Amino acid sequence: MRDFMKRSLQIEDKNSICYEFGWLNKKKNDKWKISDLYESLENLSEGYGELELENKTLKKNLDKFQESNNRYIEFYNNGPLGLFLLDKEGIIKDVNITGAVMLGLNPEDMIKSSFIGFVSGNCRDIFNEALLKDWNENEDQSFKINLIGKEKDIIPVKVLLNIIHDDQN
Repeated sequence: MRDFMKRSLQIEDKNSICYEFGWLNKKKNDKWKISDLYESLENLSEGYGELELENKTLKKNLDKFQESNNRYIEFYNNGPLGLFLLDKEGIIKDVNITGAVMLGLNPEDMIKSSFIGFVSGNCRDIFNEALLKDWNENEDQSFKINLIGKEKDIIPVKVLLNIIHDDQN
């Protein structure tokens, strides 16, 4: 319970009180009429009602945001394209379900793996050069390479390499 709620009121007579509530904007020894106290409580009650309405609005907006976020996650994970988020060294930080299934794996199994391990040997130089150029020149690129699936099958893909900087680079 807050400090000001713990403090006491002392009734001096029928029409006035002496209080110790700092939040009532009167000095400690000022006299209060009972009507002043009721007016202050009424103002607090109105403020509480306004806060309740604002809280309902915030909850409603949070629900809308969460619904929108869930739709985005569903689209990201199950969209028609395989999406891989790599760091500067080509380590997989995130992958959608489509990208993982394309290679015959689960997304969780691919996190922290080197993407180059999924690139066909004759395409690794192309990918490494593109990745290096993308990071150094901040230039979007498009090229074709072959990936290697779980069953060692060759999967031809078109890579659209876009750099996105975040706090962790």
